[in-house]
Amino acid sequence: MLGAPLATHAQSVFADSGGFRIGSEDGSYQLRIGGDAHADTRILLTEAPGTTTSFYMRRARVRLRATVQRRFSVQFMSNFGRGRAGLQDAFIDFRFAPNIALRAGKFKTPVGLEFLQSPNTMMHIERGYPTAFVPNRDIGFHLHGTTLSQRLEYAVGVFNGAPDGVSLDGDEGPAKDIIGRAFVEPWRGASDAPAHLNGLGVGIAATYGIERDRLPTYRTLHQSPLFSYRTAVRADGPRLRLVPQFYYHAGSLGLLGEYALSSQAVESSGTTETLRHHAWQVGASYLLTGESATYGSVAPRNAYDPEQSSWGAFEVSAKVQRFSFDDDAFPTFATPDSQVQHGTAVAAGITWYPVRNIRFMVVGERTMFGGNEAGEMRSAEHTIGTRVQVAY
Repeated sequence: MLGAPLATHAQSVFADSGGFRIGSEDGSYQLRIGGDAHADTRILLTEAPGTTTSFYMRRARVRLRATVQRRFSVQFMSNFGRGRAGLQDAFIDFRFAPNIALRAGKFKTPVGLEFLQSPNTMMHIERGYPTAFVPNRDIGFHLHGTTLSQRLEYAVGVFNGAPDGVSLDGDEGPAKDIIGRAFVEPWRGASDAPAHLNGLGVGIAATYGIERDRLPTYRTLHQSPLFSYRTAVRADGPRLRLVPQFYYHAGSLGLLGEYALSSQAVESSGTTETLRHHAWQVGASYLLTGESATYGSVAPRNAYDPEQSSWGAFEVSAKVQRFSFDDDAFPTFATPDSQVQHGTAVAAGITWYPVRNIRFMVVGERTMFGGNEAGEMRSAEHTIGTRVQVAY
């Protein structure tokens, strides 16, 4: 036999609540397979333009993540929800050191706190209005990581420049957005700090770029039309977003809040203006069965087993939020008798986790409109939403 034999690596296969994993025993090479499915119901208790009571598959996603020699990884996530096939994530990570990595491709922009949270662990079925004022997924690259004993999370990068609430698969112009975010948990793991402060995290994110054409449209949480610009209006200059944010977890109590300001220079028939739209939300949840609240997934103390009188975990939640579009948008840039100026939404829900990977949700919501002719004329929107979810 000529030459040295090829090196072999011990192989291992795992399956648990985090999905399926195939890899070498030392972890240098891994393939993780996961996914989720959300079967939703939207029940309209009052009429809402452009939407109806329906059953639908909100998400049906498959996720693949491969690790090569520990420092390199690639992730793909497809979504077949609502009967449409699409690529949501496709990115490469290169970890230079334990506290810094370079990510390139298509992925979530590091801006909104609730948007960065997995939809598998959100407080309610729909994300709040601040998410409508930040970019969705985009293509670009950023440096990211955690430092200071994992108390500071940071990200800074350059992206194509997605409009508010929009995901991009390409770009139509040379201008790009600069995005940065810092989130700190100052007392995380500190032995000399009061225990009730360990779960506090605060942060801020910002984006800046120049947009010369595209403008977003906005919808309610249940996808009825809310605000859009007149046909002749276009973006014409700087776009700035600021998003302060926080969460707090103490025992079974969880809080989450954020504020989003979106400022954009616009032009119509020679008239220019910088318009500032904003939204905020505050939500609270409480686990009735005593589990610890978390930004991530809830792990029931006792999995569902009726023979053992074990029923999993139960959580109640409530949220209040408000959105507002700039007064100066009316009437030059938006029609006051058809585009809503501001509104307030309140919601309450209950969630059952029979096991960690499955949950059932029911959320009732009321959205009230006002501020101008369209807002005063529009009736409040009442909805009940349900979700059956599997995630692994």
